[in-house]
Amino acid sequence: DADSIEFDDLLDSVAVLLIEWPEKIASRLPVECLWVRLRTVDATHRSLSFLPTGARYITLIEQFRQKVIGD
Repeated sequence: DADSIEFDDLLDSVAVLLIEWPEKIASRLPVECLWVRLRTVDATHRSLSFLPTGARYITLIEQFRQKVIGD
């Protein structure tokens, strides 16, 4: 339960906050955030995808992409 862990205080911090099953509390999440999805491809492979919402996170992901891929 989000209230039992003082969720709003966690959102106000500068730390990275990872939430399992964020769709269960989507209405309480900030409009601007970075969605990270980890999926199982098979027994030894995983897929990681990013969905930025808001200018700050779009810029961060573009910088990350340029450093990793070079585009």
